[in-house]
Amino acid sequence: RPLPKYPSVMRDISILVDKTAKVGEIMQTIQETDLKYIEDVDLIDEFEYEGKRSLTFRIIFQAEDRTLTDKEVNREMDKMTAVLKRKFGAEVR
Repeated sequence: RPLPKYPSVMRDISILVDKTAKVGEIMQTIQETDLKYIEDVDLIDEFEYEGKRSLTFRIIFQAEDRTLTDKEVNREMDKMTAVLKRKFGAEVR
C-alpha cells in the first residue's frame, strides 16, 4: 500500500472489565464498530484494579479521502463506548 495522503488521528480508551473478558474479543468489537475509519487497535496497558481488569487501547482512525475532524472521531468513540458498555459491561475510566 502507498503511504497515506491524509494524517491519522490517534485516541486512547481505558476501560474496566470483568477479569474473564477476552482482550481479542474486545479488540475485534472495537474494530467492527467502524470498519470504514479504524486503521488499527492495539492494547497498550493492562493491570488489575479492584478485582477487575483495566485495559487501555490505542485506536488509530484514518480516512483515505480526507482528514477526519474531531467531531467525526468523537462520534465514533461514543459509538464504541456504548457497544463496549453493552457487550462487556465496560466502565470507561
